Amino acid sequence: MKWGSRLPIMFFALMLPLTSVTATYASLFLGESEPAKAALGASSVVCETATGYRDIDTDVLSIDSFETNLPSRAASECQVAVNMTIKPNGMDAIEDMGNRASFVLSGSFGSVASYAYCYLEYEGTQFNPYRRSVSDKEILGEFYVYDMISQVDYDRNSLNSLVKYSGINDIFNSISFRCVFQFDFPIGYSIPSLGTLSFTLRIEQ
Repeated sequence: MKWGSRLPIMFFALMLPLTSVTATYASLFLGESEPAKAALGASSVVCETATGYRDIDTDVLSIDSFETNLPSRAASECQVAVNMTIKPNGMDAIEDMGNRASFVLSGSFGSVASYAYCYLEYEGTQFNPYRRSVSDKEILGEFYVYDMISQVDYDRNSLNSLVKYSGINDIFNSISFRCVFQFDFPIGYSIPSLGTLSFTLRIEQ
């Protein structure tokens, strides 16, 4: 698959409900046959509007790589992680796009989904979504884009709280973080094939 092609991203966006005037999608796909999983990346972001689709510059946010640690039998840590970067002044642009950010991993999970949860991570610090949901086809973590209560974010459940925690001046500097889909299997659990995995970031009203 050529990551420069917009067709997979457009197809995935068309499968999603049109629940708001604008929604931003970024997607990354991984198949079992791909030889270099950790090196795979995508940086195309598509904005859906009432009149069609348009590209959003990659100087807002990039999806850099996809990491997996899912052995055939459960070990101490089983996870899928997506490495992303908010570019300088990108947070302002993201806030203009919407107030909710949904991080979604899709695949053929079946009963595996019951062992999974999602969080964002910045240099080892975990940020939990305000809403999680799992099904046999997707694992989702939903975050606020910015803090819902001014200057207060006890739960660290927004992108803005991650940016503030980093201490980085996001107007002039990039901020790299991970979206982690963690699987807490019992030791020795036989992990079935999850099929082709796809990651989607949706930013919407």
